[in-house]
Amino acid sequence: MRAFSLHNPGFVAILATAAALPLSNLYAHWTAGKGVASAGGLVSQWTDQISGLAAYAPAPGYRPSLASLGGHPALLFSGAQGLKVDALDLSATKAMTIAVVIRAAATGATVVLEHTENYNSTPNAFAIATDYTDAIPGLTASVRTGPGYQGRTLPAPTQTDTLLVFRYDATAGGGDGSVMLYANDAVTSPAISVPPSDEWLINAALHIGSRAATGGFGLNGYLADILVYRAALSDAAIATLRAALNHQYTLNLS
Repeated sequence: MRAFSLHNPGFVAILATAAALPLSNLYAHWTAGKGVASAGGLVSQWTDQISGLAAYAPAPGYRPSLASLGGHPALLFSGAQGLKVDALDLSATKAMTIAVVIRAAATGATVVLEHTENYNSTPNAFAIATDYTDAIPGLTASVRTGPGYQGRTLPAPTQTDTLLVFRYDATAGGGDGSVMLYANDAVTSPAISVPPSDEWLINAALHIGSRAATGGFGLNGYLADILVYRAALSDAAIATLRAALNHQYTLNLS
């Protein structure tokens, strides 16, 4: 509960308590205000607050900068910077929800997250990106299962705080699987079918920003929060997540 005075004698207004983040099945939560190891304003490691997973810079040149997003801590990536988590295991439930709070730069292809060393050629992987170089700029999330991939795209708000939520459920639709993408309060509809995989996202590396090991597009912009759920959150739970993060950041809601 938070209180403030409007400078009128005896008058105090009470603000409603902000919505809490959904905690059920929360596997990892990187938030820029916690778990950050830095020197000289450059981040060498970022540790999540749930499972203790360390995202580290493979070399000094990959370290993002400490910054601020709307008065809140954030990490600033300028293309070449990238952090790596050695093993992110999402195989137990064959379902996941990934949420990121970003503010992307106005120009330049950007990759926020990639799962596995080389998403472009590795099955059982996902990527979340903002891309301003296409004819129709968009926020993109995609998964690769076997030889092909499926993805979803939404229009991308430019230089504004954006909550991008990627939900993948390999058990939906009678086992056909589905992908949904949410950008703030916009949503792709209907879900796109994705063939499920027998070996699904098992202990592969997670790249935040540039894929330092093999190259690839890097993030241009600010990254404040990453939440990883071992479940396909319901629309209601995603709405709760959105409300909680909108209380902290200034999301571009309609």
